[in-house]
Amino acid sequence: TQTIAEPSVQARGRSRPRSNRPLPPPSPPPNRVQPGGGLDEFAQACDYEQPSLTALIPYQNPVYTALDRPTLLFHLPDRPADIDKVEFILLSADEKEEIHSVQFSPTASGIVSISLPAESEKVLEPGEAYHWYLNLHCQTAVGIPSVNGWVQRVASEDVAELSVGSELPSVWYDEVAQTAASLRQLPSAGDSVLAQWSSLLMAAELDELIDISVLGSISRSEVAVVQEGE
Repeated sequence: TQTIAEPSVQARGRSRPRSNRPLPPPSPPPNRVQPGGGLDEFAQACDYEQPSLTALIPYQNPVYTALDRPTLLFHLPDRPADIDKVEFILLSADEKEEIHSVQFSPTASGIVSISLPAESEKVLEPGEAYHWYLNLHCQTAVGIPSVNGWVQRVASEDVAELSVGSELPSVWYDEVAQTAASLRQLPSAGDSVLAQWSSLLMAAELDELIDISVLGSISRSEVAVVQEGE
């Protein structure tokens, strides 16, 4: 069973103020796929010479999942030595309820996936939108590069009725997570998986991530490192 480290109140206050919580929007605003604004608009990663921290998600909403425990993907560009910890928080749309949170120390740079654990009692409900944050706490004082976005669950029987436009799949989160998992089976997966991966990222305007290593799910040992250090 994976043990989850609770984010500190101080960390939450820096990266996402708890006062004046926003009301759930009728239509979620665009996702913040890469860091921007804040005290240091150039703090895109812990190391200024690295590419930007990036969420593997389209900019525009709504973005759907058909799963009650979806998987989200992120590109962590920094060397592990430059990162103190990574903090992920999933909240209800009005941010009054925490659905899931975890802190971990990555062991490599690349694309990682974060899923709601199977033992979690709180899951995504059909028809509901949820707001997530991923905050990068660096070893140096460069601010806290942060991305945030939305995930909306749709009932399985309603997937065929979705219309998201462009070349994006109806249930983005599920499609990109499944393709990333298949990509890790290469070379046995074949060229079709590589083509599907490239097509998905180009549709979401994330072409620069096509050749980035897919590391898979964060491990228990990565979570444990943070616990021991707190």
